[in-house]
Amino acid sequence: MMQKTIEVAHTAAFDNAYTDHVPFPVLAELGGGDLHRARPQMSSPNIKDLASRLHKKVVRSDIQITPDGGVNFHSAIFRTRGANFVVCNDHGISVYGRKQHIVERLARRLQYIVLNQEKLACGVGYTLLKKSTFEIDKEFVPLMGAQPILDTELPLLYGENFLNWQQSFKRRMHERQSGISILEGPPGCGKTSFLRGFMSANAETHRFYYVTAHDIHLLSEPEFVVLWTAERKKFGDQKLVLVIEDAEQALMSRANDNRTLVSTLLNFSDGLLSDFLKMHILCTINCKGADLDPALMRPGRLITHRIFNRLSAIEARRLAEFKGITLPRGQSDYSLAEIFNEPSDAPEHRGRITGFAA
Repeated sequence: MMQKTIEVAHTAAFDNAYTDHVPFPVLAELGGGDLHRARPQMSSPNIKDLASRLHKKVVRSDIQITPDGGVNFHSAIFRTRGANFVVCNDHGISVYGRKQHIVERLARRLQYIVLNQEKLACGVGYTLLKKSTFEIDKEFVPLMGAQPILDTELPLLYGENFLNWQQSFKRRMHERQSGISILEGPPGCGKTSFLRGFMSANAETHRFYYVTAHDIHLLSEPEFVVLWTAERKKFGDQKLVLVIEDAEQALMSRANDNRTLVSTLLNFSDGLLSDFLKMHILCTINCKGADLDPALMRPGRLITHRIFNRLSAIEARRLAEFKGITLPRGQSDYSLAEIFNEPSDAPEHRGRITGFAA
């Protein structure tokens, strides 16, 4: 379990015995003056993953070639901007530099990277994209407990023709290198639950990225294309899917307040830039019958537009009987949220909770 403590040492802590504590590449550039070391308290890092992420900054590494041709990293030294060094081995990470505040900041950044590596090992999830001061940050978010929805359940949850639609949707996603898909319907009808199951079922062949409605403007910033280009190079053998929930602002007919966003989605999904980015865009909207921009609906750009409806009383009763739960009475139709969850004033909840929450 990673701790957040950063242990910082000054030159005096090394007892003037640099060679006993500091690797030669660090001594060659920083020896003889003020030197600070920050040691983030964390579990042993995956040196191979760090070397892959920071391969342009490697100045020395100790590797072993296995009989099957694999590579094991025993240690690695990286040189970052400003003549700061990162030393990784089985014992942990040390950051060396002239200025204490810089080595502390770099050590905390490495803690963040290693933590995301540990989260990634947990299984299915998505990469959250969010704006920092100078760039777009990434954070892996595991969907703990997410499982593919069984084929036997899909018709009960979403209607009798849903299984055929899903198979067609998966085939089109596989055949097309880019495009836009729209899942439309009122809240609580299972759009997000379907996404969770879809991510779980396709975790080995797809990588999923998520932008909140609040940060949707990031798509129009130059840094986004730079980030996506890097991800495409890193995961060239996988489908990259950008998920945007509550995407009405980016899909409505173009006006002064959303013209740039709509144009961006058009270019990403089927413009000249789409051949380079190879991006699938998967959007959800809550406004049934919304005034979607006609250009987004053009054949060749649109992969699918699926309506998630409320279930009729007969369909809801069939689902409730299959799940062994009691259906609230007195309604002509039901959302999945109403079927699987008690009313908000009830003391307990039962069944599956819809949404991204784990």
